[in-house]
Amino acid sequence: IKSLGYRTLFFITTVFGLVSIICAYLISYERKVAVKSVKKPHQGIQDDENKKKRGVLDLIFERNAIPPSFVMLFVAFAMGGIQSFIPIYGATRGIENIGIYFVFYAIAVLITRIFGGKIADRHGAPIVLIPGFILLIISFLVLAFATNFTMFIIAGILYGLGFGSVQPLLNSTMVQFCSPSRRGAGN
Repeated sequence: IKSLGYRTLFFITTVFGLVSIICAYLISYERKVAVKSVKKPHQGIQDDENKKKRGVLDLIFERNAIPPSFVMLFVAFAMGGIQSFIPIYGATRGIENIGIYFVFYAIAVLITRIFGGKIADRHGAPIVLIPGFILLIISFLVLAFATNFTMFIIAGILYGLGFGSVQPLLNSTMVQFCSPSRRGAGN
């Protein structure tokens, strides 16, 4: 930003966005063939009545997804604060090139995404979720008392390990709570 400015930054991110849209378009998705079931004469009427009873919010949101989504709301709220204000906070602490914080954060997220799901599948989600939440809390404490570059890096690593553990597992928990036909609304 200092050397090229915000306009160049936004142009580059726009190009990345367009490339991602093109890549998404090129993905070949599995097409499911609709199987027609034999309905009893009164079953179609009941299905239509059930759809009418659902409100607009019920069509858009899945109630079973609310508990894990509510937890994720707080995790994401905290993340928004960290991601938005870490550059300003680092500057007040005399830290130059705070962008390195995000590099270590991203590497830690990547590492947990590789191993966290496998550990959760083998031993259960709480084995990964609870330490993930603890790491998030510790990262905030380290960040609160960070006075040098090393402490910021440690906070970034801890936050990345915690967030990388918690976010995908909360999402998979939400998907497990939803019936297969309602997973889109749950997401």
